[in-house]
Amino acid sequence: MITLSLLDMEVLFRSAVSKKGLALSLDFPTFMGNFGEYTISGICPFETQLAILAYNGKGQNPELWLVNYENVDLLIEELPLEGVEKCDSSHFRLDHYLGDKESFFILSPKDIVGVRRCDIEERLNWLLEHKKYEQALKTAQEHEKYLKSDILVEIGEKYITYLMETKDYVEAAKLCTHVVKRDSTLWQKWIFEFLHARQIKHLIHSIPTSNPLLEKSVYRTVLETTLKNDREEFKKIIELWPSNIYNREELIKHVEQERMSNPDTNLTEALIKLYTDEHLVEKALDLILRSKKGDPFKLIGKEGQLTFNVIRYKVLDLISFDTENALQLLVNKTDVISPDIVQKQLETKPEINYQYMHKLFMKDPTLIPPSLNTVQVKLYAEYNPEFLLQFLRQAIKLDLKETLKICQEFEKKTVDPEKKEHIYKALVHILSFMGQNKDALLLLVKNLKDIKEAIEFVQMQNDEELWEELIVQSTKNKETISQLLEHVGSHMDPVKIIKRIPEKVEISGLRDRLIKIISDFNLQMSLREGCNMILQSDCVALIDRLIRGQKIGHLVEGFTFCSTCGNTVVPPSEPTAAVIFFCNHAYHLKCLRPNSSAASSTSSGAGGPAGHSANSAMTNSSRAAGGSSLNPKSLSASSYQSTPEPQKSPSDDRLW
Repeated sequence: MITLSLLDMEVLFRSAVSKKGLALSLDFPTFMGNFGEYTISGICPFETQLAILAYNGKGQNPELWLVNYENVDLLIEELPLEGVEKCDSSHFRLDHYLGDKESFFILSPKDIVGVRRCDIEERLNWLLEHKKYEQALKTAQEHEKYLKSDILVEIGEKYITYLMETKDYVEAAKLCTHVVKRDSTLWQKWIFEFLHARQIKHLIHSIPTSNPLLEKSVYRTVLETTLKNDREEFKKIIELWPSNIYNREELIKHVEQERMSNPDTNLTEALIKLYTDEHLVEKALDLILRSKKGDPFKLIGKEGQLTFNVIRYKVLDLISFDTENALQLLVNKTDVISPDIVQKQLETKPEINYQYMHKLFMKDPTLIPPSLNTVQVKLYAEYNPEFLLQFLRQAIKLDLKETLKICQEFEKKTVDPEKKEHIYKALVHILSFMGQNKDALLLLVKNLKDIKEAIEFVQMQNDEELWEELIVQSTKNKETISQLLEHVGSHMDPVKIIKRIPEKVEISGLRDRLIKIISDFNLQMSLREGCNMILQSDCVALIDRLIRGQKIGHLVEGFTFCSTCGNTVVPPSEPTAAVIFFCNHAYHLKCLRPNSSAASSTSSGAGGPAGHSANSAMTNSSRAAGGSSLNPKSLSASSYQSTPEPQKSPSDDRLW
């Protein structure tokens, strides 16, 4: 049978006496009958349940039953009445108070017991007395507005204490969050209770880190205890909790001591986090690189300049952590980590050294200092000859002799034909810079067998001896002869090459080559003729334009001044010749040649026909010479011979 409190009478059920197998009319206030070993002394409806007074004789106290319609006992409670030893079931009575269906009384020969619904506080007290803490807490929460503010917390604490006594620490920890809420004093109390019970691991994830914020000593004690008992949990809490709620310096010392005595991955990661939070960047980065735990690039991005002093001398450690990201970082930070420093540490890792130097070159060739040019040549020659020529073309202050020596060494020991070809091209470039053009040409013809490139090379050098050398070297091999005939074009006389070809040498595709040479020659001659015709047409058009331009007159107005003396040129204050340049500068002839006797004689004859003849001659001379330069020495000028000003009316403003 299920025993419950009277408080559960609030649950509503339909009453059904028939479930007990009793013939009962609820119109009667009482009922007496036998029920198993018990005798029913009375029965009353109570809301939707039945209250039954049962007595089994044998001098024991009667019992009050509360049952529902499904024949489930909700309550069985013994009633301590006096004088029951001499009583039987007929001496007891159960009935309602008059007019009150929720209260009833129990009558015996010596006692009268009243039964009524209890209030919430009585109900809670009863539940607590019977250690029904969960039900008490639930009831208190449902009726919180009718209770004092501290009753709910009081019940909750009693429940937590009960759970800890029964060693149900998981449920106790869960309950703390709901009961303690934002009371920092209670939090500290229960934290230390769990610490004392050595069960802080169950509560640690529920401890608040803000609102409320506890004392730093509380957090420190929790962390130190967790550090000794559960290192993995300690690492998790260090990552979760904000670092400003505890004393980081003291905790760092404890962790360092613990790690020194017994190294552990969890402690290493926790110590990295503590170092980072305390801005001990060098220690954090050093520990990350040595332990291969954490993310050094995240730390570098966060702290910036503070980390470069450490990285500068730990390049290999950083690269071994993550090669690609490390190289990219070193390439981007050449202003704080010099390539010289990086390259020196990478000498033992030539392949990684090549990757670093190549990334530098691809980003900006000027980032590679001249002191590392030789190193770069070696690395390209060994790992990527394809970029060797490109580097040589862009390198600054290159040591040509040393570079030539390195390329020659790698050319001898390289077996791969493709790599060998790139090295040959690099040698050609170096030899041409050193002025050894014939050696460079020999490499192009004999080793590379690239006659087209050889022709372009000789053309760039513009040296007749090289052309001759090219013909000599090319005609020694029938394959090179064929290429030379194919690519010679207009660079040299094909007849000269054909005459040098040895007799009885079979040349593949000779007929096609000769046809191509003749076609190219005809095309070239046609182009020349067309160009000559265009040139002649342009010359005629330009000369005609020049003559027409020189025949155009020059306007000389009354406010035109001599550029030397500043007086007006027309009409002059005295008879003199005027010189007008094609740039429209005007001068008196005497101002240009003040000591010239020719100017004087010209002036005296200005009024007669001779003056006009001289004037005309000078004008024709100036037009024939033509020119637009501002330099008077290179310009012919048109002259104007003035005559004494005749008498004129005020309106007569003619120019002479």
